[in-house]
Amino acid sequence: MNTPGATTADARPALHRARLVRLAVAFAVLLLALPVVLGLLPMSSPAQPSATAAVLELRRATFTDSTGQSHPDLPLPDTWAQRGQAVGQPGRYTLRFTLAAAPGSDTVWALRAERLSNRHAVRLNGRLVADALSLLPDSVRRPVPVLLALPGDTLRTGENALDITVQTGERAGLSPLEIGPMEALLPRHHQFLRWYVDLPRMLNAAGAGIALFMLVLWVYRRHETLLGSFGAVALLACLRNLGYYSPDSPLPGAWTNLLFYLAQVASVGLLGLFAMARTQHRPRGYAGTLALVLGVLLVCGPVAALTGTMPLVRRWAYPLLLLACLPALWLLLRHALRHPSRRTLQAQLAGWGLVVAAAVHDYAYQTGQLAVTHHYALPLAVPVLVLAFSVAQLRRLMRGMDEVDQLNTALETRVAERTRALDQALQARSRFLAAASHDLRQPMATLTLLLQLLHDRVHSADRPDHPTLQALSQRLDSACAAMNRLPAGLLDLSRLDDGGLVVRRQAVALQPLLQDVVGLSDALARDKGLRLILHPTAAVVDSDPVLLAQILRNLVGNAVRYTDRGGVLVGVRPCGAAAVRIVVHDTGPGIDRPGQQRLFDPFVRLGRPTGPAREHGAGLGLAIARRGADLLGATLTLRSVPGRGSCFSLVVPRQPGLSDPAPACAAPAAPPLPPPGCGC
Repeated sequence: MNTPGATTADARPALHRARLVRLAVAFAVLLLALPVVLGLLPMSSPAQPSATAAVLELRRATFTDSTGQSHPDLPLPDTWAQRGQAVGQPGRYTLRFTLAAAPGSDTVWALRAERLSNRHAVRLNGRLVADALSLLPDSVRRPVPVLLALPGDTLRTGENALDITVQTGERAGLSPLEIGPMEALLPRHHQFLRWYVDLPRMLNAAGAGIALFMLVLWVYRRHETLLGSFGAVALLACLRNLGYYSPDSPLPGAWTNLLFYLAQVASVGLLGLFAMARTQHRPRGYAGTLALVLGVLLVCGPVAALTGTMPLVRRWAYPLLLLACLPALWLLLRHALRHPSRRTLQAQLAGWGLVVAAAVHDYAYQTGQLAVTHHYALPLAVPVLVLAFSVAQLRRLMRGMDEVDQLNTALETRVAERTRALDQALQARSRFLAAASHDLRQPMATLTLLLQLLHDRVHSADRPDHPTLQALSQRLDSACAAMNRLPAGLLDLSRLDDGGLVVRRQAVALQPLLQDVVGLSDALARDKGLRLILHPTAAVVDSDPVLLAQILRNLVGNAVRYTDRGGVLVGVRPCGAAAVRIVVHDTGPGIDRPGQQRLFDPFVRLGRPTGPAREHGAGLGLAIARRGADLLGATLTLRSVPGRGSCFSLVVPRQPGLSDPAPACAAPAAPPLPPPGCGC
């Protein structure tokens, strides 16, 4: 049960993370706004009053079209489409202004226009001062901000005539002009570029970077369809917006316009994919209809570029694209109203609505329904949408981190609970094994005593069935011995598992310990006709003599019981400067690879003992040996080849400060050698 204090403690990290999200968003906005604000500040000193006063603003012009028809006293800004002038044709503006005195040779004057076609030729008093008509004649024609330096000797006192010839595209027109000292016009020109060129370019470059990062994440997490679709549409929109501000395109104007057109069509398709991925809903017929409309528009684009009818196709296609956006916006709106986290979705929906409204504005601007002095709105709306979506993804990331932390905490708690339960179960099992082994010892002792009395009576009786009774007595004796080993093994295993056995390390001379171990199995080896050989050693190890003797008894006894012919060799070899290797080698049947992997598990018995030791053990001897070796910090390994014997080796640390003297006695004359291939 969770207490109120625990609930408050659990909620505190989530509160801290929410504050961290707000702080990160505020920092990102500040980081984005700071260079913008600094970049928009004037970088030069304000113009002098005399220079500022000398700036002339020209707001009236005479326009002559390609047919020679003149439009006198035309107000600026002039937008051709608004007064019915055919776009795509050359035209000439004539502006006249009067100077009280011509500027001196030490003063540089300039002509500034916020909107002037990039294809233009400027003449001042009949002298050509700028010619961009011959530069990239097939490039896109668009109105751009211009600042032209005027040679001082072209201006004169009194009336001056300025002729501007332009070749325009769809957004044809001219903004009011300013003529004056360069030192007065240059700050104004830079300020205009910072606000209306540098700022949108910087925002869209940042948006393109974020969108590219989203696409990289989608490549590694393909199930994130929402992230991939938004990243694709945002990257495409930002790159298209950056293209609005490029001074020139390396491609011909028709193909550049085709790229912009295809980008618009693809953006609408990606918006539909995003809406379906965001809402997890696909209305009947929506995807097919959208694919059909976009497919037809995509085919119309190259045809229009080849036939020179791109302006006409765009005029009719862009309204269809705007209408195709409405079902996607409806899906997003319905999802935002139904979803619990409405604020995040409503912010994203507002961003999409802002983008669609900006697209309507830009369509009106592109077709000349707005004045030429307007600006594109999409380059500002798209970064706002990217920011809103990025904030939503950041909140999602923080929620995911909270969930991971909670899952980790819950997992750790469950692991701790399961570990405690497992420890309790192991302790209960060990207590049960110890109690059962102890309780079995008393009846087994009584049974052993009674069997011994029966054995004595059978051997002393003079009866015809005396051999049969003796055989039965021996079989009962063997079964009783096997039953006696089971409680002893269970008791030893439980003591090793529950940590009830305390290791008492001391200096242990291996020779007397090995002699005692070998002596216990010597009688059985003689009965089976085996040679049980102990190589003499003077090694002294640091170990527990009782536990070490128990391990070796199990190893030697096991080797003798499972060996039919040959013998068993017990010896000690050096293993580096700090340890010795105790080896128990037999010439038994050997063990295959799967058997070696299970041999040290409890209650595992491979094959049957032979000869006088045919009774089955409980399969605990090697399990006890492995646990005892782990408790001593020794290493118990096995190498065996089927049909060629087995070799058990136990690596035990030497007693510090002692070295092995020469053996006190020589080795037997003809000891059995290990069969080749065992590697012991």
